[in-house]
Amino acid sequence: MKAHQLKNAILQLAVQGKLVPQNPNDEPASKLLERIAAEKQRRIKAGEIKKDKRDSTIVRRGASFYEISNTTERCIDDKLPFEIPENWQWCRLKSIVNVVSARRVHQSDWRSEGVPFYRAREIGKLADTGSVDNELFITEAQYIEFSSSGVPQPGDLMVTAVGTLGKTYIVKDSDRFYYKDASVICFENFGRITPAYLKLLMYSPYMEEQIKHNSAGTTVGTITIVKANEYLIPIHPLAEQRRIVDRLESLLPLVEAYGKAEAELSELDARFPDMLKKSILQDAVQGKLVPQNPNDEPASVLLERIRAEKQRLIKEGKIKKDKHESVIFRRDNSHYENLDGVERCI
Repeated sequence: MKAHQLKNAILQLAVQGKLVPQNPNDEPASKLLERIAAEKQRRIKAGEIKKDKRDSTIVRRGASFYEISNTTERCIDDKLPFEIPENWQWCRLKSIVNVVSARRVHQSDWRSEGVPFYRAREIGKLADTGSVDNELFITEAQYIEFSSSGVPQPGDLMVTAVGTLGKTYIVKDSDRFYYKDASVICFENFGRITPAYLKLLMYSPYMEEQIKHNSAGTTVGTITIVKANEYLIPIHPLAEQRRIVDRLESLLPLVEAYGKAEAELSELDARFPDMLKKSILQDAVQGKLVPQNPNDEPASVLLERIRAEKQRLIKEGKIKKDKHESVIFRRDNSHYENLDGVERCI
């Protein structure tokens, strides 16, 4: 199994409830969703977020799940990709985060200093390495203006919505930036879901396939707010979310080390045929490729015949005499070269 396959397998186990043991004493995920729903209503009344006319709730009845929207109710068992533990819950992404984009920042507003302004490429870099060499900024005044309608807060998730889809960066306490509309979307984590759990969920094979499916049919793959809101999400109890994150923090460095070893082995495999060829040829010229036969005519006798033939050709004028010709011979355990009557050990 390759490193990326191993990582995907671990993440898939995590989102299906098979990575860490279930604890029957954990508060059920349904209670967590009730609190998030109450907080969402409070924010709607306060005008902090907009009411979603397509809002829905997913409930469990026995072994089945039903989605209730306005006055309609339907069983969604055929939409669910796998079974989840009893104290988990399915929901739409819009039930746990507020998916938003930025206000438009025109290219004429870009500056060479000020508050960092990130596009998808910068968010992708932050997601991968935690740092980025940024080249675009907006003014402090413009950032303050945008703050009235919302800027990324600690614990929110920034997600690349064009190019490589779904790269996810968790906003830190020390972060202060704005971002490009459409190419990046923000998951405002008002429900205080464990951010690291949401990030691993975004990188799971289940979510990658869902993102790919919902961005199909467009010229350039894109995550839209409308599509993102409808993602089906398995929600764990908060305590289990933390256990999963802790477990992954111990496992993923091992997977990374495995990946590096795998890359080194692949490089060795690629170089091996050439290395083997060179090794065989080196053994050949060093007399290590085939067994030595003490009955073979010595090479010195062969060289004497060649020198005699050379002298004959010189006398006949068929080849020219080399004024700097030398003779190498063995004496005891050393080799000597005789050049113009001068002898030296080589």
